Amino acid sequence: MTFTQSINTCYSKYFTFSGRASRSEYWWFILYSLILSVILRVLIASIFNQPAYGADVIFSDSYWSSTFVNFLLTGIPGIAVMVRRLHDVNKSGWWYFIILTVIGVFFLLYWLIKEGDKSRNNFN
Repeated sequence: MTFTQSINTCYSKYFTFSGRASRSEYWWFILYSLILSVILRVLIASIFNQPAYGADVIFSDSYWSSTFVNFLLTGIPGIAVMVRRLHDVNKSGWWYFIILTVIGVFFLLYWLIKEGDKSRNNFN
């Protein structure tokens, strides 16, 4: 799956938490989300005439505005593609919440990097 195909797929499945997502679909969308985050931060900071990055930027209106806009654009489809990615490695989407534990981040990262099941699994 290419970069643009991944973005199109994730937005066309905005609220789709069933099915499977390939590694390339997930990681291309994550890259897109990061690039969009930087662009939004710089753009909105320039509109507010505030610095985009720095020590005190977390207290600025531009930081919270860009974070909110970025969440609206990539938050829900990002969670949806992560749940579908977990399904691809035969894990329930509820494993997403393991991220709330310190060690769980490592398990989640492993599952997101791992190659998906080639055969049918519980989440086809």
